[in-house]
Amino acid sequence: MISAMRCIFLTLCCLPATWRWRPRLSRGTYPVCAGLVAAVSIAAGLVGSAPAALAQTQYDTGAMLSLDATDLSLLGEPDTTSPRATFLSLRENINKACEQLLAAHSSRLAGDPGGASEQSIDEIEQRARLHLQQAIGTLDLRDVPAVNRDKTGLETVLLLKEILDRLPAPSVDGIPDAVMMAGAPAPLQVWTIPHTQIDIVKVLEGPEAGKFLFSPEAVSMVRPYYETIKAVRERSTAQPDFFEFYTLTGGDLLPPDWYAWIEALPAWTRKPVLDQAVWQWIGLALILLVPAGLFLGVARFVLRYTGPGRVARRRGMARVFLAVLLAGIALAARAVISSDLNITGWPFTVVNTGLYAIVFASGAFAAYCLLGQIAEMIISSPGIDPESIDAGLLRLAARLGGIVAAVIIVFYGGTQIGIPLYGVIAGLGVGGLALGLAARPTLENLIGGLMLYADRPVRVGDFCQFQNTLGTVEAIGLRSTRIRALDRTVITVSNAEFSNMPLINWSRRDQTMLKTIIGLRYETTPAQMREILKRIRALLTDNAAVDQRNIRVRFHAMGTYAMEIEVRAYLNTTSQDHFLALQEEIFLDMMKIIEECGSKLALPSTTTYHVLGGQDGPTAMSAALSGIAAAGRAADKAAAKPDNTVGGAA
Repeated sequence: MISAMRCIFLTLCCLPATWRWRPRLSRGTYPVCAGLVAAVSIAAGLVGSAPAALAQTQYDTGAMLSLDATDLSLLGEPDTTSPRATFLSLRENINKACEQLLAAHSSRLAGDPGGASEQSIDEIEQRARLHLQQAIGTLDLRDVPAVNRDKTGLETVLLLKEILDRLPAPSVDGIPDAVMMAGAPAPLQVWTIPHTQIDIVKVLEGPEAGKFLFSPEAVSMVRPYYETIKAVRERSTAQPDFFEFYTLTGGDLLPPDWYAWIEALPAWTRKPVLDQAVWQWIGLALILLVPAGLFLGVARFVLRYTGPGRVARRRGMARVFLAVLLAGIALAARAVISSDLNITGWPFTVVNTGLYAIVFASGAFAAYCLLGQIAEMIISSPGIDPESIDAGLLRLAARLGGIVAAVIIVFYGGTQIGIPLYGVIAGLGVGGLALGLAARPTLENLIGGLMLYADRPVRVGDFCQFQNTLGTVEAIGLRSTRIRALDRTVITVSNAEFSNMPLINWSRRDQTMLKTIIGLRYETTPAQMREILKRIRALLTDNAAVDQRNIRVRFHAMGTYAMEIEVRAYLNTTSQDHFLALQEEIFLDMMKIIEECGSKLALPSTTTYHVLGGQDGPTAMSAALSGIAAAGRAADKAAAKPDNTVGGAA
């Protein structure tokens, strides 16, 4: 049991040792190295502490060294060409295996390492394993989850032995063989063991097609049938009940040396309760609770070290490390439960399935987080802005890759633990339409984000305009884009909507256009107008910040209130602040030119004519003309000396 927990202690010992390297590594590199050390430690511990997980390899390699020419058939498949061949293969192999195991156990208790043919106890045990594998080969285990097949197959053949030992032995001549089947008028598909409902059925499809195997129904009903026949009939031989001996003792097939400590405990600890001995239930509780508490303690320490405020990459690597550690603890616990405690029956099925579910779920989570961390390590390079759409695309690719890897692991794990994923896939086909409709807005935003990445109308940091809003792009995500408006508020627009808007990117300008209309009073003379135009053109021509190819200064129009001059030029700057500073200087210089030329800027003005009431037509007309003449004389006087009157031509 202690050796089976080696991976946990090895990991905990190696991690503090990595702290010595921390001053030599960067803050982001240390968690990566620590995670790799933990993963290697867990893998090394599992190789040395999980013999049950490598039981199939032990069956093949451990016994090959002592096989002679007469036993080479044990390396192949059992004879299942007919019901008789299948029945005899099961009975002969299971009987030989039990005899050898009981003999080895008796030799171990007597302290005599010898035995038949002077073989050691280990060699006898390995030979018994091969006989057990031959017996398990007569079973159709297609309905048993892959993670439980070894244990279930071993228990089933032991149960079949106990059932056959309590029943009258069937006549071998009455069991159909290949010759009898060839002479039968109709092909034989099923043969039932007399006095039972246990069938040997011909497999019609799959990799085992053509073989006669004990049916899946027989495998599922053999345990309750054993309990029934055990209560009504005694064994026909003096040999002890090997299945009861196997299930109530520790170790793999035979009790290990430490089982002497269990035998020294009170007798009540070895009594069966719900198919397991009391000591096995106690050991099962300890082996599940102690590693769980150990993992929670390590997780609490790691999460405190990488909690909020720490480097995000460190938190991600902590998640990967904890997922790998959880998977390693689950595998180690599974090895102890299967090999040392020897939990069998439905308790083993439940616990083993749950532990493997934890392993596959942890592996899927670790794969998802690891790909995300790889993307973050790439984004952390100086050439990539963490808020840019390039970084967003890398995160998207990592997330999609992580989801695909996690789904593959989960689907593989589901098939191994017996979840009918084919039905799930069929259900996805039915619910796919509803899921697609529900996810349509998300997909639209995702596609919109990809379009923003492909076309690149704006980037993070660009000053842009959409509709009537001006602002700076702060982030372009997978679902939405955030823009900081001029009033410092943050506007969030979905990518689907944002990618379809007319976007004005002010930051992409190669030049900035200066354009204005100057309104001069109608009192400006043609000579003054020509001088003003000439001097404004010279002002722009002499300015090094003005593009000389596109200067326009023209007497544009005679407006309602003023004579209008259009000024247009391109300034060699893309900075809005620099442009405003240059424009300010140019405007001040143009005002100075207008003043020096004797003109003024025009303001809107109106001239109103009043007609005196109570006068007839000629009198009123005369009075009006007199008023106009008086107004003209007043205007001439005003032109002769400057005053504060605002004027213009009406």
